[in-house]
Amino acid sequence: MLKSLSDAGRVTWESNVKDILFRCGFGHVWINQAVGDAKLFLEILKVRLRDCAEQYWSAGINSMSKLSTYCQFKSSLSLQSYNTINMQKKYKIVLAKFRCTNHKLSIERFKGALLRCERICMFSVNNGIRVIEGEYHLISICPLYQHLRSTFLKGILRDNFLMHVVM
Repeated sequence: MLKSLSDAGRVTWESNVKDILFRCGFGHVWINQAVGDAKLFLEILKVRLRDCAEQYWSAGINSMSKLSTYCQFKSSLSLQSYNTINMQKKYKIVLAKFRCTNHKLSIERFKGALLRCERICMFSVNNGIRVIEGEYHLISICPLYQHLRSTFLKGILRDNFLMHVVM
């Protein structure tokens, strides 16, 4: 019954299964309504679904300029270590927001209002340096945040950027 509804154009859970099978290159399974060795098919389908999800995710984040910082931290679709380490929830939230460019740094706060080169760190300007206030500047350079880096990022910094603990 669900198949006939799906074939007639009605959206059911079965039509969603059909769409997934066709998107992952298993349309023949839907057409034939058979998989042969079910255990082997499920193993192959699981790998294919994971691969398709990773490709979809990668294409999505790499096509969005807002996620350019996120792409520097995240290279694969997997659970990140900062989600499993013993860290207070409020710090995990701040880190997730930072990684997704959901912060109040000038690089984002003045987007659309100022040219990129004009979104400078006022603290650095007051110290004789004109630099864009972005994620890299905050994590690696700005003297205003030196105490935060030494407190929270001690042992994590490498080559002036975050290592895999934060990735």
